[in-house]
Amino acid sequence: MTSKPYTLTALLFLWITAGNVRAAEAQDMLNYRALADLPAKELMAKAGQHLVQGHADTAIAYYSLVAGMYNQRMSPKEKHYCADAYLQIGKIHYDQNNLFQAFDNHLKGFQIAENEHFEDLLPEMYKDLGRCYRAFLDNEKGRSYALKALHAAREQGQTVNEIKVLNTLIGDYLHAGLLDSAKLFYRDIVNLPIEDPVAICNLYSNSALIALAEGETDTAIRRYHQCIRYATEKNLEKKYKDVNYLNLADLYFQNGIYDSTLKYIRLATTDMAETHTYILTTAVQYLFLILENIEGSPREEQIRKRTLEIADTAFNRYLDEYYGSNIQFLYEIEKNRQEIEALALEKEMQSEKVRAAWRMTAFTGATALFLATFLLIIYKQKRQLAKTNRELFNKNKAIIESELQRKHPASERAWEQLWQIPEEKSRDKGRIPEGSGSEASPADQIGRTKPEARGSNTGNPPACQAGTPAEEESNDKKAYSSSRLDEETKMALVQRIQNVMENSSEYCQSDFDLNRLAELVGSNTSYVSQAINEYYHVNFRNLVNRYRIREAQIRLLDTRKYGHLKIKAIAESVGYKSMTNFIDLFKTATGMTPSVYQKMAQTQTSETAEIVPSV
Repeated sequence: MTSKPYTLTALLFLWITAGNVRAAEAQDMLNYRALADLPAKELMAKAGQHLVQGHADTAIAYYSLVAGMYNQRMSPKEKHYCADAYLQIGKIHYDQNNLFQAFDNHLKGFQIAENEHFEDLLPEMYKDLGRCYRAFLDNEKGRSYALKALHAAREQGQTVNEIKVLNTLIGDYLHAGLLDSAKLFYRDIVNLPIEDPVAICNLYSNSALIALAEGETDTAIRRYHQCIRYATEKNLEKKYKDVNYLNLADLYFQNGIYDSTLKYIRLATTDMAETHTYILTTAVQYLFLILENIEGSPREEQIRKRTLEIADTAFNRYLDEYYGSNIQFLYEIEKNRQEIEALALEKEMQSEKVRAAWRMTAFTGATALFLATFLLIIYKQKRQLAKTNRELFNKNKAIIESELQRKHPASERAWEQLWQIPEEKSRDKGRIPEGSGSEASPADQIGRTKPEARGSNTGNPPACQAGTPAEEESNDKKAYSSSRLDEETKMALVQRIQNVMENSSEYCQSDFDLNRLAELVGSNTSYVSQAINEYYHVNFRNLVNRYRIREAQIRLLDTRKYGHLKIKAIAESVGYKSMTNFIDLFKTATGMTPSVYQKMAQTQTSETAEIVPSV
């Protein structure tokens, strides 16, 4: 009964042990600010070098520096280094039996690897998470993660990890009493190319466990010895021999052969300074069990003394390393982890400021480029428009000047040029030929609007609807078939109409109408309307618009006399009450607005100085 407290102490040692670090190394902390600017690849290489040299604490410091740099804006390669760094930290902690720290780091690395789809890291992470659960006595979850690791390793073609996981699964399934499954895993591993001495050593050990499960005790013992010899030949760590010594001790203990049990416990605990803590605590557990079974034996006191010696060594190591240098080391690591994270956050904020500045610069540059392009397009369009307007202006100006140089600018051809009406073939005697072969220009639409009802003496007699010469002649004859106006009288009337329109400013009166024109030429409205329609092929209103727009052009060109007037005043001076109507008619006739026409005239004052008003 007195041995139970020692048994509980031994079980406690099994799970809470000291990390194998030195206090001197823990004090040798790194200058994180100086290292923060180094690339992750270089930091990982330095960590690996220190780990090979046995400087586990310094390796953890370097790995922690990389892991603490993790952020979403990193490149995939840098994120991969961060996940791997967490994996390596977890391995070191596991080897030092710092199980909670190992599990925490493995989990962080696993989360990054899974989120970022780093499939190449998943086999080892599944494997290491599984052994952490196994250490926490959750064998079912440990076995589940081992199966995931096996599947992932095979998908990634990672034979080394596949062999490690298969060795683990053999032990898991034997522990669960599933011998057939364990043998399947064993056959799988035998068919793989194994080069790692540790994997071969574990395979020897697993083959012994299978033989033992099959009841072949002698075969199991022989294979344990083969494993020990192989570990010695390959100069593997002492723990690989010690574990097999303990396996032999357990085998003999189960069979009640305590002398052999004590023999292998003694071999496993030789040179306790180099013996792994797990071996010491397990040995103590077996010794306590033996003491319970040999109570009263002459060797009881000797065994108890050895038991206390081993327990005292393990306990002192626990106090010295875990509560001493290891606690200090873990404190320093956590402290510096916070500093690393603060540095990473500071660096990220600075990077974000730089990115924001670049975004603003890019936006400003893009905006400036857009505006420059937009302004260039506008500039080119304005130049093109100015060129077009200049050509139109010069064309209109030339026509006006040509008209003003004539004493009686009554020819139909001059009118056709002024209003941009294409010439047509002469249709009958007494008519001035129009342009042929072209469509009517926009200006021509003023003179060829939809016909109004004919025969009215009070309104404006409409023009014939635009059509072919034959159609127009036919329409004229039909419209005036009952008229008594003969050709000679009509031509005389046309001459009088021209005289009024060319040599007076009556048409510039806003109330100028057909009745007033008939009065001035000494005829009636019907004959005047017929003469206009048959000779000019327009109605009265369109004829008046022609003369008014021509007069507006003349006045806009005469900048000395009319340059001080606004467009509205010019419009009113030639008989228009509606500014909109005037602008539309002017633009249709000339191809530009009156204001543009006036500006161009003002820039050519010297060229237009000789122009004389028509009235």
